[in-house]
Amino acid sequence: MSFDEWVEYAALQLPHALKGYATMQKMVDTLTEDSARDARNLLTTRFLPANCPIALGDPDEEKLGRFLAEGAVVPVDGNTFTIPSPLVHTLLMEKVARKTSASRRTNSFRLPDSKPWTSLPLFVAP
Repeated sequence: MSFDEWVEYAALQLPHALKGYATMQKMVDTLTEDSARDARNLLTTRFLPANCPIALGDPDEEKLGRFLAEGAVVPVDGNTFTIPSPLVHTLLMEKVARKTSASRRTNSFRLPDSKPWTSLPLFVAP
């Protein structure tokens, strides 16, 4: 395989192939369950935006980091974790962050004014 063919495969076909792997689908399914909300929030607020090693100082966050280390992140040392590859980062952005974002868009909140019935949709950028 030539370098150009590899680049094309890596850029266009490999990300789609990765999504089809049973292991990756199980990771996405686990992270999108309601019971994984705290871990998913940590992933989407700390790891995905930074895309670099993150040190977790809070014991609760470290516990969630160890849960995420089942596939979404890998330990670097001690309480520092990182997303293992750009491919996994892309998968998590597409399958976990977007799903989380979509569910937030359907929520609403009440304005703190004299009209308790006033409700606005909550929009979150994808």
